[in-house]
Amino acid sequence: MDTFYKMKPEAVGMQFEGLEELRAQHDELGCKDMNWYMNNVDVEMAWELDKVCHPYVGADDPVKCKGSLVGGRWTVTESMPADEYLRARSEADKRLAEEAELETGSRSYEL
Repeated sequence: MDTFYKMKPEAVGMQFEGLEELRAQHDELGCKDMNWYMNNVDVEMAWELDKVCHPYVGADDPVKCKGSLVGGRWTVTESMPADEYLRARSEADKRLAEEAELETGSRSYEL
């Protein structure tokens, strides 16, 4: 939530209605949380989390982007290095495979 409020400071203190129902549905469906998503699906987002900046705030705001934005992006000035991405993606794929094995109770073996 800290990153959300950093990018949307106008939302601080807002009351969000209907979240209890959404949380109950989330739990009932067995949905994963955002940490799981970033560690297993969008590994680049996890890497960027501490690099998020806001291009349109005042120059004295601590979240102001310093430098040029990455092409096609609006909130980061750095790209995840390819070797780090490939390593993180490989590790996530291994975790996902292990998780799938646990869920199905089966294990596949290479011949």
